[in-house]
Amino acid sequence: MELKLSKDVIRIVEDCGFSINIEKQNIDNKLFNGWYCANLSQPTPEGEDWWMNVIFDGTDSNFIKEIRELAYYFDVDEEVEKWIPYRGEGGCPSSILAL
Repeated sequence: MELKLSKDVIRIVEDCGFSINIEKQNIDNKLFNGWYCANLSQPTPEGEDWWMNVIFDGTDSNFIKEIRELAYYFDVDEEVEKWIPYRGEGGCPSSILAL
């Protein structure tokens, strides 16, 4: 598959404060081999490095679909829960609200 993600979509991602790096997947998995991985990252208000990977087929429509699904299924409780044991250590905020 050819990367067809438009410059407009990339600009929107960057205008939302994210850095984006896209790499073609060369993995031993017939389902996703040849697809693309977009690594989206940005610092949080607490100074942490936050990132997520979006696996997509290289098209605008599939990238947008995958972003919508990630947003729809994002679970704040699940995200925070894994950091609770590290509260106040190594730069991890001590406040649950900040997490």
